[in-house]
Amino acid sequence: MENPIFIQQSGRWVKFREYYLWVSAVVLILAGVSKTMGLQKPAAFLSDPNSVFSLLSNKQLILGASFVEVSIGTLLIASVFELASRTKMLFWIASLFAIYRSILLISKEPEPCRCFGQIFDLFHLDDSMVNFITNSAFLFLWIPSGLLVIADFYASSKNRVTAD
Repeated sequence: MENPIFIQQSGRWVKFREYYLWVSAVVLILAGVSKTMGLQKPAAFLSDPNSVFSLLSNKQLILGASFVEVSIGTLLIASVFELASRTKMLFWIASLFAIYRSILLISKEPEPCRCFGQIFDLFHLDDSMVNFITNSAFLFLWIPSGLLVIADFYASSKNRVTAD
């Protein structure tokens, strides 16, 4: 009996995954660049210690996060790694976002996460709209990449069983 979770690696499916990784890369690079742009504006909270990683200032954490986002986004576009590996990279960074967001939620952090730096200030969006966009971007990165990693796992386990 065919496993219902197993997804055939047809040409259309591969193209869909490639497009998804490209769009995800653009989201990550946009987030990383906009965070760096936001660091150019003077803000008192930048020198404060981060509420989750108290050894780092907010500026150091934002700079590190933007570097990782741009790096992963570039690797997703560069196609240096196979499709499954790039999907795992995306799921890894999205899972880190999930962990960080969970810690913020548990600690009841009062400030909204400005995951895209100050770029939304250019469009004069209110905090509720910014939260909706950043949460949507996070879910767009996390849920499909997780499902794709699970599908790859089941596909590879099925291949191992049939090879034995």
